[in-house]
Formats: sequence, C-alpha cells, structure tokens
Amino acid sequence: MCHMCQITTKCHVNKRYRFRSRLPLVFVFIISCYSGEALTQEESIFNKSLDELLSFELSSSATLTPTPPNKVPARTTIITSEMIRQSGARNLDELLEIYVPNLQRSKHGATGVHLGIRGIISDLDNKLLILVNGRVTNHLATYGAISERYLSMLGDIESIEVARGPGSAIFGPGAISGVIHIRTFSAKTFAGNEVVVKKGEVENFWMSEFRKTVDVNDGLSLFMSVSIDDYHGASADDAPVVYSKSSSFFSAGEHNSSASIVNDNSSRNEHIRHKVHVQASWATGEAWLRSVKAGTQYVDVRHRFESMGSFEQSKRGIGYHHITAALDNQLHYSDDLAINLRVTFDQFDVVQDADSFDVLTSPDYENTAASGESRATIATQIDAKIDDHHSFSALLEAKYGRFSESAQLVSDDPPHNIRNELKPFSTVTYGLATEYQYIPTDDWRLFVGARIDYHSLASWMVSPKLSLVYSPNIYSDFKLVLNRGTRKSEELVLRNQVDDNIAPDIEKIMSQELIYSRYLDRQKQLHITAFRYKHDLLGFLPQKGTSAEIGTMNVNGLEIEFASKAHHLDWNISHSYTQLHNFELKFDELRNQVQTAEPYGYGDDLANWSPHISKANFVWHGSENWKFNGSLVIYWGFPGAEDYTRYNNEVLMASNRSQSEGETNAFDTSARLNLGVSYSLSPRITVGLHAHNALGWADKELNKNNFYARMAGYRIEAASISASLNIRF
Repeated sequence: MCHMCQITTKCHVNKRYRFRSRLPLVFVFIISCYSGEALTQEESIFNKSLDELLSFELSSSATLTPTPPNKVPARTTIITSEMIRQSGARNLDELLEIYVPNLQRSKHGATGVHLGIRGIISDLDNKLLILVNGRVTNHLATYGAISERYLSMLGDIESIEVARGPGSAIFGPGAISGVIHIRTFSAKTFAGNEVVVKKGEVENFWMSEFRKTVDVNDGLSLFMSVSIDDYHGASADDAPVVYSKSSSFFSAGEHNSSASIVNDNSSRNEHIRHKVHVQASWATGEAWLRSVKAGTQYVDVRHRFESMGSFEQSKRGIGYHHITAALDNQLHYSDDLAINLRVTFDQFDVVQDADSFDVLTSPDYENTAASGESRATIATQIDAKIDDHHSFSALLEAKYGRFSESAQLVSDDPPHNIRNELKPFSTVTYGLATEYQYIPTDDWRLFVGARIDYHSLASWMVSPKLSLVYSPNIYSDFKLVLNRGTRKSEELVLRNQVDDNIAPDIEKIMSQELIYSRYLDRQKQLHITAFRYKHDLLGFLPQKGTSAEIGTMNVNGLEIEFASKAHHLDWNISHSYTQLHNFELKFDELRNQVQTAEPYGYGDDLANWSPHISKANFVWHGSENWKFNGSLVIYWGFPGAEDYTRYNNEVLMASNRSQSEGETNAFDTSARLNLGVSYSLSPRITVGLHAHNALGWADKELNKNNFYARMAGYRIEAASISASLNIRF
C-alpha cells in the first residue's frame, strides 16, 4: 500500500548491468581532476577574487550566522536568474535537475513528479523543504513540497540556493534530504520593466511575464511581477507510456499512444496558471504578497485503471492555490547587533482528482480529495557579533495551523475527502534554533548549532549540527559536517494517530560529510564531497495501519564537481555516486516497502535511484550578441529497480508494484540533452530558441522517466522546442 492510501539470498548481478555499470567510470575518470558546481554568472563567487571571498559575509540556507560563502559548512548550488534564462527550463523541477548534482526527478502515478536528493525520494515530496524568501512553503497536511512547482514562469526568481543534506538544524522538521531556497526579485535587485513571452511546440504551451519596479518615494519602492501560462503539454504520440507487463489492452514494451492518455506535463484540466508577486521595500525591511495557482495532470497508477480495460479512466491530477503575505523588518542596534522580525500568513488549498476514483467511489464529486490549510507564523532572529572571534544567532518561531477539507481557492466543488472524514482541526508548533560560530585563528572555524521543535500532535524533535572548517590557505577548504535531521508525519496523519491513540514516530537522519574545496584560480573550482547517512525511515506500516518507522537505511556517497569560467566559455560538470550499504527492516514481516529489495536478498541498490548520475552545462559567448548553451543529464542505469522487479515477479507478486515480462529498457541509461541559442537584437531585446530532450529525436528511449514504485514502467518525455522574446525597458 502506498503512502497516499494511508492518508486518504542476494542475487548475482547480470552481465548486461556489469557492462553498463562501467560506463560511469569513464565520466568519473574525466572529472576526477576537475569537478564543480553551478556557480557561474553575474552573482557567482567567480566574480570575486579569493581575497574578496574572505572579506564579506552573507546569509546562507546552511547557516544562521553570516558567513563568507566559501566557509559555509555545506555543499550548496546557487542558480542565478541568468542561469535560469539560459537553461530554457520550463518548470522548477527541470531547472533543478539540470543544475543540482545528485538530484533526481521521477514520475509517480499517485501524486505527480517527485524530487529526490542523495538517494532519498518518496511517494510524497515530504523529505525536503522549499522556501521562498525564508518562508517554508510546504503543504503540511499531506502533499509536502509542491508549492512553486508545475509552473513555466520562473522569471521573478533572483536566485535559488540548494543545500544538499539535512537542514532541520535551521529550518526545522522536514529538511531530511535538503533545502531549496528561492529568493525573488525586489525593488532592491530589479530595476525598470521587463516583458517575457515564450512559446513551446510538441510539448505545447505559451507563457507571458511582466515585471516592473516603481519608486514610490525616497524611502519606499515597489516591485511587481505578474505571469500566466497555458500549458497543454505533449500528447501521447510524442510522449508515450510504456509498461513492462502486458495487459488486456496493451503489450509489454509497447509505446502506448492512445488519445485517451493525458498529455504529459499538462496543467490540471488544462486550466490557466498564474503567479503574482508584489513586494514593497524600504531601508529596514520589506513586505510582500504572493499568489501562486498551479497544477498538473498525469497518468494514474496502473492497477487503478487496468481493470477497466482501457486508458479512458487513467487521468489523475493535482491543483493548488497558495497565497502568502509576509513582513520582514530588521532593527540594527549597532554594527554588531541586529534583530529581525518576520510575520507570515499562508492560505494553501489543494485538490486532487482521479478518473478511476470518480468511477469506483465518488462519481458525484469533481475532486476526490481536498485540503485547505491556514497558517500564521511569527519569528524573530537575533544576530550578534561578540568580537572578531565569536558570533551568535538565535531564531525563535511560533506557528499556528488550521486544517480542513475546504479548498475554495481551487475549486467550487463541495468540500469532501473520500479517504477520511476530515473534520477541521488545529495545531501549534514552537521552534528554537541557535548557532555559535567560533574563529580561533584565520585557518579554523567551528560551528555549533541545534534546533528544538515542539508540535502539539507530535513529540519533541531535536536537530543538532556540528561543523568544522579548516582553511590552510586561501585556495583550499576542508569541511567536516555532522548533522541530524528530523521529520514528523503529515498533519492529517498525526491527527488520525491521536484519534486512534497511536504514539507518532519521528523520522530521523544522521549525516556525516567531508568536503574538500579547491579554488584553482579565480576562474576554476573543484569540490569533492564524501557523505554517509543513517536514515530511520517513516512509511506506511501495515502492522499499525498508519505511518511509522519501517526501517533504517544506511547509504554512502561521493560527489565530484568542477566549474570553470573563461573569457568566452563557462562550463561545469559533476558526477555523483550513491550506494546503499544496507537496509534494516523494523519488522521482518514487512515485505512490500519500495525503497530497496536488499533485505529480501535481491541486489544491494536503491530501487528508485540511479547510483551514478552525471551532469554537465556550458555557455559559450560566441560574440557580443550571440550566446550558445547546453546541458546534459545522464542517469547511468537503475540496477535497484531491476532487482526489485525480480523480487516482485518471483516473491511478492503485487499488482501495485514493479512487474515485468522480461522487458529491461526501464533499467537502462536515461539522458536529457538540452540545447539553446540566444541573440541580442539590441541591449534591450533578446530572442532565444531551445531544444529540449533533443536526444529523443535520435532515440526516444533515452528520454524515459521511470515511475516511482512501479519502476519497470516509464513515460518518454517528448523532444520539443521553445522560443522566447525578452524585452527590457
């Protein structure tokens, strides 16, 4: 049973994979001397000398205390607005997949597309946090990190910082695998006016954005961004669905292109989607209002529509409307003491629908699940620099949440939820985070931090972090990071557990990282990260009939990154290796968890993860007006998926798990190649053309994206093109 349903003899490695497993070694050999992350463009540390790197401090998603960027005790990827434009990315997921090492994107028939980092991926996006301007945007009741996704409009984003590894010591429960921090433009960072129009073919869409800054008076300025899109996606002719086990209406390995199959990546019910951001800025603070209304639809999990004998009832979708109002005000009592006050209100409504549910259970309703949550948060942070050797920060946060089945911002359909009789309820959360930074000499930095959270329906959660940074010279940094992350179950699960007198379990991850960074010169960076973690995983446990600890996953990994910036060519390359060490089941009788088949004697890999992932990006400045760019993402194979499929075929024989009749294409290499060119007609007007998933024109199978948990099936992502026009005035 999947997580959504509860809310609502080691084998030999086959010869084919032995050969396939050697392919990434070529890539590793190439970058063993040179590797890095996507820190190029105008706001990159490439634009600062090594001495300058040591002379300024900034706020990072990996620290509370202000810290020079090369001393931050974490591996982070910074994606700037220029990188977003050059990538041609059509949504946040695609953008992150292009630039962030060891991040994977997978499809899922129950709840859409999922993101994972360092082998941690789930049937809900509840292992990572997405923030906007310091605010956690996750849907707390059920769905997790869905806000800001399923949108082609990314132009209001100034930068995105992705911190890989647990982030609970700063941002609280939920940051198990990482933190994605979106920072929007404001009047302080954007000037003038801008219009952007984009049109896509094959994967059909159009998008329009408008941004403007207004100086109201000497001390007050206003930034406004309004964007919409109409996203029809790619038809099944161009994005077919493939299963590895035959049914009454399709064959194993067949490219299913029935007109009844929902378009890939289309908006929910093909509704217009929008994003509006209005932000007022003054000397000591800012206030902003943000409205994001989006959604997507996708092919349902196979076993739900298979009994109906066709793809007629195979559509499923999710839609949301998230409104945030926020206030930040900072008081500087001196150069060494500042207090920042943050107040936030969120209204987050989500609906989910499925044709198969409509037929089987709720034909009278448009939506089969609805959830609305209202949240109010107040937080204050104190930053104190005691002297040149000691600094301290403390964050105190209180949050109130009200949850119901009303989602009137998204749908006029009467409130209901077929999985639960959802009566309104409330929760309260308190959090205290502290961090102390000690600099005994120019060579050493020590970070000691922790966060304690109390939730009214869960137990206490403690997330400590200890980091040591050694810099023998201005060219090298060694970082040791010991980190613990925590996560509670979703609010709706906790409410049901309290009603049933079940003590909730807390998900925990203990992570250790050793990071080596080498700044070869102003234009080149090398980063090598070795990590391991012990993850006490929450999932649906049949013995309890609810979410509980299902086992402990021990994983080791290595990430190598290199980035270079020359006069005409910027490029970066990365390779990551993530390997399961072992998985210890909480209960021996637990037979249907989908993380790995290792406990059952089938292989030693993660079932939903590619152990080897390679990524490369380049921008070539052909002339003053021409720019050429490209990106390549390679998943070198999915041996864990193949192992789990054999386990299900031979032992489990579950219809809602991965099945195959000998088809193995799903387990082979996948690759995404994107190419783009832009031309500046004038200093204010730029046109662009992008080819997406271009390898699909040669071999469609290279563009496959496996389904989570049913990993022997996949959907091919369409090779397509898009054109854009950007006007600044």
